[in-house]
Formats: sequence, C-alpha cells, structure tokens
Amino acid sequence: TGIFAAGPQLLKESAAVIAYVYNLYFMGHSDSRLAWQWSLSIEEQFYVLFPIFLFFIKASANRLLLLVGLILAINIGIRPFAVPSGTPWYFHHFMSLLRHDSIMAGICLYLVSHQSWYRRFNPRVLAAAGPAVMTSSILLLALIVLPKWIDAQPGHPDRYAILLPIITLISTGLVFLASLERNLIFPVPALYGVLDWFGKRSYGLYLMHLPVYNFLFEFWFRHIGAPKSQAAPVPLYAPFFAVVAAVVLALTVEALYRAIERPLTLKGYSLAKEIECNT
Repeated sequence: TGIFAAGPQLLKESAAVIAYVYNLYFMGHSDSRLAWQWSLSIEEQFYVLFPIFLFFIKASANRLLLLVGLILAINIGIRPFAVPSGTPWYFHHFMSLLRHDSIMAGICLYLVSHQSWYRRFNPRVLAAAGPAVMTSSILLLALIVLPKWIDAQPGHPDRYAILLPIITLISTGLVFLASLERNLIFPVPALYGVLDWFGKRSYGLYLMHLPVYNFLFEFWFRHIGAPKSQAAPVPLYAPFFAVVAAVVLALTVEALYRAIERPLTLKGYSLAKEIECNT
C-alpha cells in the first residue's frame, strides 16, 4: 500500500526521532511516516533547554513569571496579526512545530500554582456536577471541532496562525481546572474508571495509534483484499476494521503499560524520592 517508508527514508526519520529533532525534520518533509513524533521532540527539547535557561536567568519566581508570561503573550499575539502583513509561510510553520506558546503557558500555570491564592481559588459555579460536566464537554468538544472547522475555512493564508493559540488557551484552561483538584473535570463517578484508564495510558495511546493502524491497514490489504485507499474504504469494511483496530490498540497499549511504562514510572518515583531524601 506504500503506507510505510522506504528503508533510507525510515532510517533518516528514525535518526531525527532519536536525536529529538523530528519537529525540525518534519518542517521540510511533508511525506513523513513518523509524523506523530514531532511533539515528542518538543517535549524533550523543553526538558533539556529550559533548565539551561533557568541556570542563566537568576530571577525571583514573580519576575520569571512575568518574563515567561511576556514571551507567551508575544507568541500568541504575533501569529494572527502577522499573517495579513505578508509574513513568510515558513515563519508560521516553524512556530507551529516549536509550540513556544503551549510550553510557556504550562510554565506560567506551574509558577502561578505556587501563589498563595491559587489553592484557595474555588469556582463555585462549577461546584455542581451539571455545570462542571457541561464546561468540560464544551472545552473538549472545542478541541475536536475547532481544528476541523478552521481548516475548512477557505482563503486564509495560514489558518493555523489563529487555531494554535486558541488550542493553547483551551488546553491550558482544562489543565488549570484539573490542577485545582476539586473534581471539576467530568465529575461523574460512573466515568471515573474509564477516564482513569485513558489517562494513565494516554501516552501509550498517542505513541501507538498510528503504528497499529498502519500495520493493520497493510495486513488488511495484503491478506483480506481491502481497497488500496485510506481515504475512501468500502463501507462494508470500515466498521469491522475500526473495531479490530480499537481492540488491537487497547491490547497493545495495555501490554506496554504493564511491561514498560508502569515499572519505569515506579522506578522514577523511587529514584526521585531517594534523591530528595539525600539532599
């Protein structure tokens, strides 16, 4: 089906993934086969670069919050206004694949969480289950619908210049509500088990959803004779394929979680506790 890259291309992409620079590689290669890895590179770049930034910036928490907040405002504000002025397309593409705004929003939220008023903040309007569920649903639905809606708008030179700051603000709002630890995100006891399962395995789901789909699509085409097209499958195949893919993905993620992710997480906790006790 051509869904997998040729050997040399796959080696190049794998090297970019291992070096945590896949977001930069992805910027110049529209036919990338490991495209979902770009955000993981951003994560690792943050873990390496931000401590270096803090080492050279000797400032109090309030000044650091002001500095990071200023960078965030510039990142969010510059995109929508720069597009009509003829800013080159690669500027916005470069900014989209670095995602300074999302990173800085997370840092700001962390710094603010250490303020004395933060833990006392209690949005009473969300105290009842009904408003809390409605708010959570609206925010999550916006994250699903907005990208499709904005992408469908014709004529805008760079729709994502507007979309990405909106996604950043909505995501930050969800993390903020969750960080208050007042049960403000879907406070429905019947959903706790399901949400807990997805939450603990969300990293594995992100890593494995495309590989599982690609392998199943290749197997489906070779051995069952499904159409050689991902965009327009025969309707008879689509529901069964979706169910099989969901089951295989769940089993794969569960196995990885129990064999790798959970043991390493516990090991990390024990090491962190040991370091904390020794300092």
